[in-house]
Amino acid sequence: MNTMLFLTQFLYRIRYWLLWGTLFVTGVVVYFTQFLPYSYTVTSTL
Repeated sequence: MNTMLFLTQFLYRIRYWLLWGTLFVTGVVVYFTQFLPYSYTVTSTL
C-alpha cells in the first residue's frame, strides 16, 4: 500500500514535467516526420 501511495504522490508531484515533456517530444516528432516522403517502394518475395 505504501508503494502505491508513494507512486501516486510522485506522479502527482511531477505532473507538469510529464505534461510538458510529452508535448515537447510530440512536437519534435511531428516536426522531423513532416519531411518524410509520402510514398515508398516496397519489394517482397514469398
